[in-house]
Amino acid sequence: DLASLNPQILDALDGGANGIGFHADGYDAAAFAQVLKGVFADIIAIHLSFSEFPQHEMRAFESAIRAMGFDPARIAGTVSFPIAGHLSVASLNSLRGAFSRMRVLVVDVAAYREAGASAAQEVGIALAQANELAHELSSEGMSADELSGLFAFRFGAGTDYFTEIAKYKAFRFLWLRVIRAYDPAASCAGHAWVYAHAHGSAHAADDPHTNLLRLTTEAMSAVLGGVNGLSLAGCDPADSIASAARWSRNIQHLLHHESALNEAVDAARGSWFLETHTAAIAHSGWDFFLDIEARGGYLKAMAHIDEVLAHRKKKVNEKIATAKSVVVGFNKYQKKG
Repeated sequence: DLASLNPQILDALDGGANGIGFHADGYDAAAFAQVLKGVFADIIAIHLSFSEFPQHEMRAFESAIRAMGFDPARIAGTVSFPIAGHLSVASLNSLRGAFSRMRVLVVDVAAYREAGASAAQEVGIALAQANELAHELSSEGMSADELSGLFAFRFGAGTDYFTEIAKYKAFRFLWLRVIRAYDPAASCAGHAWVYAHAHGSAHAADDPHTNLLRLTTEAMSAVLGGVNGLSLAGCDPADSIASAARWSRNIQHLLHHESALNEAVDAARGSWFLETHTAAIAHSGWDFFLDIEARGGYLKAMAHIDEVLAHRKKKVNEKIATAKSVVVGFNKYQKKG
């Protein structure tokens, strides 16, 4: 609903958000202008998502941004759409247009986590999908330096605190290994732009206060793992608490302004336990990536990936059902009344 989206965006920005995201299928320039009315588009990140390749929508977005008085080259963010089949260098350059700071190859593995993926499997799948795209585009002449600037990676945040920290660290290390295979000229080309989404637990829909605590640990592990961007879902999946979104935003404000976690670069570095755990996830993630490659790459191995994750998801659900794996507020320590 365009009429209600703009007030929601302005409320989030007024509450301290430094980025916004919305689904923009079929938007024309007028729709973008309506949604972004009153937004200082060049000082925040804008994340656009689409159901298919958004050639027409991106040109409408560019027209709206220019009409609002902003330079498209100063707009940062991502453009997300289902990546299926061949993408040419020409089509990506046309899609990006003048938005040189927007990343248009978003490798999103958050759904795989919900499907049962372990941290290492998430890492392996992200590497496989990105490598397949990199191979296609480099074969058309795109340099590794250009490739690196197009990619963004979106992971689902989990509650296994130390494992999540290690996951992000392991992925960064392995992505550097992958992109170096394409011989980049710039030393910074292997820097991965990683975005995490924390959503709490769907199991605890009727226990928002416990979910708030859960979101806090998910956010902390993502920040300590070195993510570039972080979003938190509302703590109330039932959508019955008007302040739920503000509570979630304030988790980030507390971590930023009071805990000052943003001031430390790789705060987890040097811990024997975390470094060992990171190495283990990197090893397992790389093995899973190689297994996918041996099966012909990401697209050809999708059925195999789904089968592996479904098997693991079944085991996870069995542990939750028997309370061998505790989900606070769901199978233990439930809210009374």
